[in-house]
Amino acid sequence: MKQIPQVEESKQFNFFTSIWIVPFMALIIAAWLAYQYFSELGPQIRIVFPENQGLQAGQSQIKYRNVPVGKVTKIELQKEGIVVVARMDKTVAPFLNASSKFWIVKPEVGIGGVSGLDTLISGTYINMFASRNEEESKDSYVGQSHA
Repeated sequence: MKQIPQVEESKQFNFFTSIWIVPFMALIIAAWLAYQYFSELGPQIRIVFPENQGLQAGQSQIKYRNVPVGKVTKIELQKEGIVVVARMDKTVAPFLNASSKFWIVKPEVGIGGVSGLDTLISGTYINMFASRNEEESKDSYVGQSHA
């Protein structure tokens, strides 16, 4: 007659079993992706304008020398005017200083001609003028009415 093998129950808890490898690896990958995301984030700035002239949160861009360097993330109404909150690219951080100027570009027709025609396709955006300065950094600005 065949003997049935006896199964011996383990009384101790083994934390590092094969079932925990997959969630542990998923946690490591999620932490690495979160680190990469937050390390690539650029500075957040606030620009106060007297009125919103067609800017849209999540869609309008900030351009420097006609290159997109930031995006409008939120538009708030406060007593000092319209506050535009934008997330800038990490590479433009040295240009965010006291010399930085911002203004809204929209299509205009005047005596001098037509300006801002590119906004008919891309939408209204914020233009930026700045000079590189590593010493002083700023995160709050007052927008200009015109260039």
